[in-house]
Amino acid sequence: MASPAPNRRDRPQSDHIAIWRHALHLLQDTLEPDVIKTYFKGTHAIEIRGGTFFVGVANPINRQTLLERYHQQVHQAVRDAAGRPLDIDFRVAPMPQQEQVSPDLAPADQDSSNMPLMGSRSQQRGRARHYPVLSPHTRFERFIVGNSNQIAHAAAERVAAKPGGDMNPLFIHAPSGQGKTHLLEAIAHRVIHDYRLVYVNTEDYVRGFVASVRLGSRPDFQEAFESAEILIVDDIEKIRTAEQAQEEFFNVFNELQRDGRQIVIASDMHPRRLMGLSDRLVTRFESGFLTKIDAADRALCHALLERCSSEAQVTLDADAAEAIVDRSAGSVRTLLGGWNTVRVQADIERVPVSRELVERSLSEHETRQQRPQVLQIAELIAAVSDVTGVSPQQLIGTRRTRDVTRPRHVVFYLAKEHLDKPLTQVGAEVGGRDHSTVINGHRKVAEALQRENPSPADRWFRQTVAEVRTRLGLIG
Repeated sequence: MASPAPNRRDRPQSDHIAIWRHALHLLQDTLEPDVIKTYFKGTHAIEIRGGTFFVGVANPINRQTLLERYHQQVHQAVRDAAGRPLDIDFRVAPMPQQEQVSPDLAPADQDSSNMPLMGSRSQQRGRARHYPVLSPHTRFERFIVGNSNQIAHAAAERVAAKPGGDMNPLFIHAPSGQGKTHLLEAIAHRVIHDYRLVYVNTEDYVRGFVASVRLGSRPDFQEAFESAEILIVDDIEKIRTAEQAQEEFFNVFNELQRDGRQIVIASDMHPRRLMGLSDRLVTRFESGFLTKIDAADRALCHALLERCSSEAQVTLDADAAEAIVDRSAGSVRTLLGGWNTVRVQADIERVPVSRELVERSLSEHETRQQRPQVLQIAELIAAVSDVTGVSPQQLIGTRRTRDVTRPRHVVFYLAKEHLDKPLTQVGAEVGGRDHSTVINGHRKVAEALQRENPSPADRWFRQTVAEVRTRLGLIG
């Protein structure tokens, strides 16, 4: 007589689909029906690899919720169903067509493309919603407000409360690491369930556009963005070198703005300083509310460190905090990276966080006083553009009217005086000109600055050079 089959819980299972089916039934015994319906609908087993059981989920929101709230329950259910220890991880992935599950756990409609595919409002009911992957740490509640960012924060809050209002488009610019993306994601968190949101990084936008041209699906690509009720675009400076993508984005921008739909854009600099950006896009970006996030001051940096140390339950004295702030150079991202390095180092060495530990851990991080300020040609062009009102595109372009050539000569003069670069390189970066053009421009400005009886043109050169030097902190 054959011995009875062992209990399923005691028999290791190698079939990942069968394991997940069993795990789902176990979870139905421990979780509320609404939880199962909301967060486990559309889940499926992907594979078992390296001791990890990978579960596919319908969208990033469900993935984050499962990780934060139900990871332990899922881990235990899979362990019981498999009959052996397995780690758990979740991926956003469409369910294979051949995989069948019970009606209560049937998958929601999904779209497996990388780009959001959304139609007009009349079509939206039958279309899949595309949810961007948002960090749970980038909500408004976790954004620390200080003097450097309070206007940008208030503008973002206002847009999230009333999209399409008096701050449309909203353009936020700041150097990398100051919190632009945090504000963009905070808006997205606030509106994601009430509006058809499209959130995209410009690099992905350009790649998607190129792919749509190659595959002949440009109308679908355009519709994906023109159907947005709220469009959020990060790192718009990356569109400068893609002229065709600029043309497409110009059309999308006009379509959304005409219908009063909200546009939010972030960049690492003012739109007028983005060389290679078309003038008509610059004027569109300036047509709404434009705001800047400045470098974080010491008070803001200390407030951030206080919260970080409190959440990590790590004691951070004032002396150690001052050392971390001093090495942040006003960058929030650098500050947080430095803090994490120090915290982990303290944990590894099992020592308290001290100034000595900070200086040792961050020895390669130069202090604000140690960091050299190297002027770049792009910064010089941007400063001349700000002072004269002539766009960077015109400064590096071929136009030779007096209103453009004079500012261009200022660029050549200051480049020769203050940049440690060969004149051939300066000319190449200013529209591909040769070194003799740079020398000629420098000579004209130098003569204007030295003439004993200055003409109106000479006085213009003197005033412009002085103002640009002041803005850049240059010594004449």
